[in-house]
Amino acid sequence: MKPQYQSDIYNLIKKYPQQFELGFRIAEIVQITPSTQKFKEVIISTTSYNATIAQSIKDLFSNIIDLPITIHQDYDLPHTVGPDSLIIVVSLCGKREEMLSAARMAYTQKAKIVTITTGGELEVFARERALPLILLDKTLPEFNPLTNGYMSGGCMVAILIQILIKTKILPVNIRQQVLATEGVIEKMYLPKLGQKLAELVTDTTLLIYSPAQYRGVTQLIKNLVNNLLQSPCFYQLIPAVLHSEINSFQSKSPTKYFTLILNDTTLDNRLQKNILTLETKLTTLKIKSYNLELPGENQLEKTLASIMLIYWMIYWSLSQQK
Repeated sequence: MKPQYQSDIYNLIKKYPQQFELGFRIAEIVQITPSTQKFKEVIISTTSYNATIAQSIKDLFSNIIDLPITIHQDYDLPHTVGPDSLIIVVSLCGKREEMLSAARMAYTQKAKIVTITTGGELEVFARERALPLILLDKTLPEFNPLTNGYMSGGCMVAILIQILIKTKILPVNIRQQVLATEGVIEKMYLPKLGQKLAELVTDTTLLIYSPAQYRGVTQLIKNLVNNLLQSPCFYQLIPAVLHSEINSFQSKSPTKYFTLILNDTTLDNRLQKNILTLETKLTTLKIKSYNLELPGENQLEKTLASIMLIYWMIYWSLSQQK
C-alpha cells in the first residue's frame, strides 16, 4: 500500500466514530415535504458498499420499523410504487445506471424520492425536478475519490437514519442512541483485534458465516475484501450454511479456506448450538476458523463497532501487501 494511501485510510478509521455526528449534520438540512399519508414501504436503491450499509440499517431496526424495507441493487424498481412509497437513491458518483433508472421510474410513478450523491447525473436529475438532494462534498476525506467512499460508513449510517427520522419512520431518539456509541467505540481495543483478524485471513479464501441479524456486516466484509484486498471472499447465514455449502467441502481441497464466524451470544440459544455444530464440522474438515464475538453490549453497538473493526482488518491487511 502506498504510504499516502495508508495514511489517508488510517486517519479515516481513527475518525470513524465522529462520522456519525457529521452524517447527521449533512442530512438534517435537506428539506423533505411530509407525505400526506403514512408511507407503506421504503426502497433504498444503491449498490456495492452502500448497499451493505443500507442492509445494516435494515438489520438494526427491523424490530421497530413496521413497514418493509427493500435494498434494491438492480435497474428500475422491484415493483410498481406510488406516493406512499419512499425511494432513497444513493450513488456517490452520480453516474450509476441502475440508480438513475430507479430514480426515473420512481419519479414517473410519483413516489417520494430522496437522492444522495456527490454530483453527476443524479444531482442534475434531482435539481431539475426540485427533489430532496443530499449533496456530499467530495473534497471531504470520507468521500474523496481516492478511497471511493469505502471509509464513509459512519457518515452513511447517520445520513440514512436521519432520512428515516425526518420521514417519521424512525423515532427521533435513535439519533442520540447512535451518537452515544461514539465514546463506547473509542474505548474498544479494535485496532489490535483488527490486526489479529488480518493475520488470520492473510493468503486465504475467506468464508464468513453469521446470524441473519448481521447480514449487512457480513456483506460489508465481503465487499471490502473483494474490492480493497482484491481477494475472493464468500458469505452465508447461520443456520443455512449447515444445510448448504458446508457439505460440499473436501478435506483435501487445494484451496486454503479460513472461516470467520460472527457471533452474538445474546441471541437465540439455538443459534449457539448451530455455531457449535458448524465449528465441529469445520474441525472435521480441517478448515481453520475463528469464532468472533462481536464487540459491544447490544446490536446497535455491535453493528457500529463491527464496521470500525472491519476497517482495521482491511487496513492491516493492506499494510502487509507490497
